[in-house]
Amino acid sequence: MSLSCHSELLCWVQHTLDSGPFTNPYLPMPLLQPLTRSLPQLSRFAVTGALLGATDLSLFTALAWLGVAIEWANIAGLMVGYGLGLVLHHSFTFRCETPLNRAAAQKYLLIFCLSLMLGSGVFSGLIALSFIPLTAKLGAMVAVAVSNFTLGRRFVFDL
Repeated sequence: MSLSCHSELLCWVQHTLDSGPFTNPYLPMPLLQPLTRSLPQLSRFAVTGALLGATDLSLFTALAWLGVAIEWANIAGLMVGYGLGLVLHHSFTFRCETPLNRAAAQKYLLIFCLSLMLGSGVFSGLIALSFIPLTAKLGAMVAVAVSNFTLGRRFVFDL
């Protein structure tokens, strides 16, 4: 049954009835479109993120234990995690069918820079608030994970 669109609201309702609530292009958050695609990606993102987080945290801890300044240890952990992340997110998390190319790598580098600033800002802010370095590092990792999934999915891997 098809209704004629007489208003924006009626068009939205019609589209929702015709296609289901999670495929509606009028929804403001791309993470909700479609839910059937987002949940498996979120699951794979969590697995990949756990591996990347363990790599980042292990390198951070080892470098800090060796006497490297915690700010540089934080940046080193992020950089290694991002290089590995580009490959894993492309091939596993988002299961891109096209080969990894220069354009995707450049977009990922931009997101890396934004996330590096975000992660370093959160880390430095938490250190300034007297959090211990490990707690500050974990807080920064959470902020970076949220931004990576959202920005990576939308702007790098075009999903």
